[in-house]
Parts: sequence; structure tokens; C-alpha cells
Amino acid sequence: MMVKNIFCFVCALALYVPVLAFSSSSAVNEVPAQRQERGFFEKLEALKNKAVAETQDLKQLGTPRIVSKGRKPEIIIKDEFIYFNGKKLFMGASLQAWKNGLAGSPRCSKDGIVICVWEEYGLQLGTGEGKDPKVKFINIYLSFVDEDGKDLGRENYPGGKAALPTDDWQVHEAFPGYLELDGYGIDANSKFWEIKAGTKNKRELRCGIKDCATPRGAFGDRGELQFRLNGSRETSTIRKFSVSLTGEE
Repeated sequence: MMVKNIFCFVCALALYVPVLAFSSSSAVNEVPAQRQERGFFEKLEALKNKAVAETQDLKQLGTPRIVSKGRKPEIIIKDEFIYFNGKKLFMGASLQAWKNGLAGSPRCSKDGIVICVWEEYGLQLGTGEGKDPKVKFINIYLSFVDEDGKDLGRENYPGGKAALPTDDWQVHEAFPGYLELDGYGIDANSKFWEIKAGTKNKRELRCGIKDCATPRGAFGDRGELQFRLNGSRETSTIRKFSVSLTGEE
């Protein structure tokens, strides 16, 4: 009888040990997944806390400064349109349409992707390729001086004049007019936090993951706004403002 009981115990133990091993193995295998899930929620919570902190910081900075209208040329960006001295222009329209709208005396490259510079406006346009190139981006240069007072990008151009203007597609003069985004005026002294707080249409304006040197925003379904700051913080001033198409024409 004792032998029979021992035999039954051994059989039960033999059945139990694999189950125990399977359960232990499952528990071990679940640990990385649990850690991954916990890591995801920790990152999500960190992003949430960062957004709350940024909102509180903006409230503490006060009221955005007001840039007065009146200077020319006037560039107003509203919804998905760009108005130059009242003329409506479209991203993705032909280069010729932009030349007609901007007038002035641009210098343009001739091969492949076309770059045109309106030095008197502080503007640079770029196109896609093709026989009838479409405008893909516009850069508006507001300043060439960084927060430390250094004159950027002009070392080889005394007085801001290019040595070979026919081969030079860079801008060397700052935009002299009035720039407005969704009802808020912007100039070389504007800070990114002011633009975020002052624009009526928020456009998802945001800094990068690491810093705020090149913040971005939305421009319709196919476009993007980009700022180049004179520093890496939301309190930095604007050096360059850009609108570009990121989708298909």
C-alpha cells in the first residue's frame, strides 16, 4: 500500500513540475513586455508633464509684444494662403505666377531645381523640377545677427554684397517689411513663445524633441511651417521663417 502511495505521489510530482516550469517561464517572459509597457506609459507621462510645464511657462512670460503694421512689402499668411501686398499666392503654383505676384528683380538659377532670390525683399524661393516648375518652399530671412551679436553668413560678402551675384543663390539682406501669421505680426525681435501665444490659429507650433532651435508647425494638409531661431529656447528670436510643401503636388 505504501509503495502504491509513493508511486502516485511521484506521478503527481512529475505532472506538477512541467506545469510549474511552464508557469515560471511564462512569468519570466512577461517581464520584458511589462517593462516595455511601463516604459511607454512613463514616456507618455513625461511628455504630458512637459506640455503642462511649457503651458505654465508661457503664462509666466506675460503678454506677447505687438508688431505694428505699415512697413512694405507686406506678407500675410492666413490659412493655406500667402498674401504679398494684397495679392494671393499659392504654394505649389508656378514659378512664373510667383514672379508676377512679387515683381521686383529676382536672380534665379536655370538648371534643375530653380532657386530665386529677391534680395530687396530678403526672400528665397525654391521649386521642384520640370518644364513648368512649381514653388515648393519660401524662406523669409528676418535677421542675420544671432543672440551674441555675431553676423551670420556674411563673412565672404563685405557689406552684404555677393562677389559673384549671378552664381549666388543665398540671401544677404533681411526682410524689410511686415510679416503676419494668422493675425499676429512677426519681426526680427519676435520670440517663438510670443508667436505660439499670439497666433489665432495655433497650427500645432512645437519645438523639437531635444531643443527649440528649429520649431515647426502645420500649413494645411501638404505643408509645413519652420522657424530657424537664434538660439535653442522658446525665448529665442526668429532668424528665418519658412513655408514648404511636404506632400505631392
